[in-house]
Amino acid sequence: MSWQFFGIDIDGSISGQSALAERLDKVANLKALEGDLRLWANEKGIRKLRMALRDLRIRRDFRWLSFLGSGDFHHITSLLLEALPEECKPLTLVLIDNHPDWTHLPPAYHCGNWVSLVLQQRWVDSVVMIGQNSDDLEAGNLWFSPFEDLYAGRLRLYPYAKECVFAPLRWPRQVRAATGIARRAGGTNMFFKTVKSKGIDRIAGEIAASLAGANVYISIDKDVLAPDYALTDWDQGKLSLAELAAVIQKIAASCNLVGADICGEMAPKPLKGPLKQIDSMRLWQSQRHDWQTANAINQETNMRLLDTFTRVFEAKGEPFGSDAWLTKADHSLLSSTAMSTLK
Repeated sequence: MSWQFFGIDIDGSISGQSALAERLDKVANLKALEGDLRLWANEKGIRKLRMALRDLRIRRDFRWLSFLGSGDFHHITSLLLEALPEECKPLTLVLIDNHPDWTHLPPAYHCGNWVSLVLQQRWVDSVVMIGQNSDDLEAGNLWFSPFEDLYAGRLRLYPYAKECVFAPLRWPRQVRAATGIARRAGGTNMFFKTVKSKGIDRIAGEIAASLAGANVYISIDKDVLAPDYALTDWDQGKLSLAELAAVIQKIAASCNLVGADICGEMAPKPLKGPLKQIDSMRLWQSQRHDWQTANAINQETNMRLLDTFTRVFEAKGEPFGSDAWLTKADHSLLSSTAMSTLK
């Protein structure tokens, strides 16, 4: 099946990267849904986006490498997974992100909890997380995490540097996703292999071997990268672009890659609304990176990631590009029925 490079432009960050937009086969203008989808999605936004994606999937039967804009829209990945053809399932999600996005807290479609929603799907075999280095792995923030999936090994965690993660008031007999545990009075220490201690080649190689031949979807938030390689709306990790490229190449080469997406742009406009500003800890944000500077850095990284995926597709003999489109004259990507839902 052919690959297409696809932009889902909700906040203007994708159309604002002209060099990237020229490399994409199509860019869907969904800016009308920004207020309904950013940070968390309301029912109207989810309904309209789901209809639009279903329409696209019916008329465009190929594998998508999608650019989603700001990390405030990472929960869209759950809908992209849902819209995949049945032959792409069951699958494993590989999440490369500074945050685990796994809390059980409402609302349902939130950029900080969409992984828990994905884990509820029967057609998801497992989730593999790489590069997490945020405070979400600290004890108090773990309370609403999907512990049962960690215990069972259905959720595997490879943090960037946090070898020991403390789970308060939990005393499991075993944690299959961990290299070991140590129970104590207040809870359990869980130990994990990390990128820093084991090296990216060893981590990527181990994951690639475990997923050989399996259906895999890769989702990337550029906030996993150090600030030299991306400037985002969120706190950032320490992964280098070379390390990220190595993970993509090794895993994609071994598995049946059914789709991928990339987010982590800096949104052109700050987040609106006190509730969302408080939730994202931006209410008291005193300074934001200059958007033009951030956009230039992020675009360069996007172009290099696009090159990385292109090399993978070429090595595997998988076709990609505009030649696979059914109708080149279709500029909207959406049928009249889908477009009417956006009004």
